[in-house]
Amino acid sequence: MRLRGLFAVALLASCFAASARKPVAPPSPVSPQLDVELVLSQNEVGVEVPATASQVGMQFGLIGALVGTAIQDQQAKNAEARIVPVRNLLAEYDFNQRVESALRDRLASPGLSPDPRLRVSNAPDSTPEVAGGRPVPAEVLILIPRWAMDYDFGALTVYLQANLIERQTKPNGKVKVAVKFARSYSYSFPMHSGARGERDRKWAELGSDRLTALVDEAVVQLGDMLAFDFSNEGRATWQAKIGDKEFVRVNDVGFPGRSLRQAPDWAWVRVGKGWPMIKGYHPIVASTYGSTDKPVDAVPEAPVATPPAGP
Repeated sequence: MRLRGLFAVALLASCFAASARKPVAPPSPVSPQLDVELVLSQNEVGVEVPATASQVGMQFGLIGALVGTAIQDQQAKNAEARIVPVRNLLAEYDFNQRVESALRDRLASPGLSPDPRLRVSNAPDSTPEVAGGRPVPAEVLILIPRWAMDYDFGALTVYLQANLIERQTKPNGKVKVAVKFARSYSYSFPMHSGARGERDRKWAELGSDRLTALVDEAVVQLGDMLAFDFSNEGRATWQAKIGDKEFVRVNDVGFPGRSLRQAPDWAWVRVGKGWPMIKGYHPIVASTYGSTDKPVDAVPEAPVATPPAGP
């Protein structure tokens, strides 16, 4: 059931991206009073199982397709069983609330809108009117967040899909939807501690406080990515040509892409061709387990003055 819900969210995001027209950069700001829909339909961390097995199986006819599907289903069942300890550690974490709070703080930006109007829903509106009789806006930025663990526990990733869409109500009352512009962002925690078969245990060893601090970091970083991407600085790199040999290194781990921002434990990179997207990486290494987590926006405490020694 959890996997079906995750697939539905991923499919929703991919459908919007796939139906986009040839990208045309929106104005800056996108709108003086931008309508924004935040679609919150996944609160519990999901598991991503690639469709590789079923796709390969299809190349060998019906029997191959059945075998491939069976392999993929078994991968999903195994991953669902192994992720239980991690889910238990995150049981009290309100992902949807954290995402909403982070985006509310960052939507009002020079490149997006000085006065955004945010609406939270469980699915994008597709009817001529929403609850209360308010007309569906003709242009709206739809934001779809999700988070998931790789089925082999190689990385925990938080995603944000941003689609600027246009709605037109036809004479028969149906609404035609077209994606005018689409952007996507992700912030990953690749596991680089322990052996491959120990990954699920290494995630659990982080503990509840450290895991929630990491996800909080990702949520805040994605909000910053969105605001940065639509800023003048970000827009200038929307069609940058990224060299195949460009990469950044964080804690001795290399990641492909052009460096945008970097700190000791994380980095943002531009990746892709045509209209490169932003990805963030914070590798989980041995030092992650011994570091002291601080809130992402924490202000360092002022030093306490030491009184002079007495005579």
